[in-house]
Amino acid sequence: MKTKWLILTSLLLCCAATASQAQTSGEDNPVPSLVLLQNAGAELNAAVAPALPLINKVMLTQVGSGNQATLLQTGVNNTIIASQTGNQNVQAVAQSGTSNTINTTIVGNGTTSTIKQNGAYNSVEQELRVDSRRYLVQQMGTNNQLVQREAGATAPPGYEIKMQGNGIRLSIEQGSVYKP
Repeated sequence: MKTKWLILTSLLLCCAATASQAQTSGEDNPVPSLVLLQNAGAELNAAVAPALPLINKVMLTQVGSGNQATLLQTGVNNTIIASQTGNQNVQAVAQSGTSNTINTTIVGNGTTSTIKQNGAYNSVEQELRVDSRRYLVQQMGTNNQLVQREAGATAPPGYEIKMQGNGIRLSIEQGSVYKP
């Protein structure tokens, strides 16, 4: 628990230092989230940039060694809460639109998860407790929802999901008992 608090505190201090540094840089009133995106190499439309809100939220906890996470958010009310426990796990997440939410957990070694969302009101909840698997989830459109859980050694070696359109809901669970 101390390790999680230390990681979270370090992350918050780093973000606060970057935000205060962004506010004092060249422009009169720069939007901190815009400056952070630009520093990350994103090219943004100047007309849309001032509308970017400060209400996006990311919480990431990594325990183990060699874990990697890449996160990019644009739009309004995006949320990512990610957790990686183990070694050599990789998560890549990209969101755009409004009210997108991702809550993902990887426990194991050598598991790769890539999630992309585009549109509005998309939601992904994912729990992977496996080793050496690869997952790709891509959602486009509005009102999409995906719940995915996979656990145990008997689960098949990963898969790819692509959802398009409106109002699609999908739940996948393998290797464990689902309790609604």
